[in-house]
This record gives sequence, C-alpha cells and structure tokens, in this order.
Amino acid sequence: MTKQFGVPGLRIGGVSGSAKLIRQLSLFRMPWSVNALAIEAGKFLLQNSDLYRIDAEELIAERERVAAEFTKTGLIEVWPSDSNMLLARLRMGKAKALKEYLAKEKGLLIRDASNFEGLDDGCFRIAVQSPKADDQLIGGIKEWIFSN
Repeated sequence: MTKQFGVPGLRIGGVSGSAKLIRQLSLFRMPWSVNALAIEAGKFLLQNSDLYRIDAEELIAERERVAAEFTKTGLIEVWPSDSNMLLARLRMGKAKALKEYLAKEKGLLIRDASNFEGLDDGCFRIAVQSPKADDQLIGGIKEWIFSN
C-alpha cells in the first residue's frame, strides 16, 4: 500500500496461490495480523484507486531532490533508494532527538531507524511526499541540525 498509494505505515497485504499453498502459508500466519482499520483503509484505497494514482517519474525526481538537499548539508548521509523511502544517517546527533524535535516543534514525523539491525543511533527514514511537504521537512531538519 505504501508503494502504490503513498500511505506509509498502513500494514496490509495479500497473497494469491493454489489452495495447497494458501493452507501451508496459513500455518505460519499470526492471528490478527491485520487490524480492522487497515482493512477498511485498504478497501477504500482499492475501490478508489483512480483518485490515488502516483506519478512514478515525479516521485523519483522528488526523492532525488530530497536526497540531494540532505546531502548538501554535509551532515546527512543518504543511502541509494528504489522506492519513495529514504534511509539517512546524521553525521552528528541522534535520530531520536531529531524525531522528537520535528514532532514537537513542526508536527512532522520521521522514522527513527536506530533500532534497525545493523544501523546506529543516527539513522532515520522518511517517506518522500509532495514538494511542499518535503520542503517543510527539509527546513525542519536543517533548522535542528544547525541549531545544535
């Protein structure tokens, strides 16, 4: 759902296959693996998919623009990406502090990725959005970086 509809955090998916395969997969499925809100949101998005078309070229260009803005600071390292997500690492400071600042002061959310296996406390992830929303995020991150 994140990739097709630009809805980060919506945990829903599906699978199709032979009856035998589905029976085997169901043995490993967690009970209540999808919540009711996600199911309803998924139904809505699928029934209204024409309203939520993502321009892939535009999204890729925006992702590259945001990555370049982060890199220009000299204080953020950005990993290459093939999706609307960017994984980045602060060269100074902690992602947790940045996340708290952005949420409290700017009403913006990032994913503190410091608990991802193999990453450190400077790592965070964002979902690229509209240029206007991304400019707010870039501005908030730069403000935090250069005030610390």
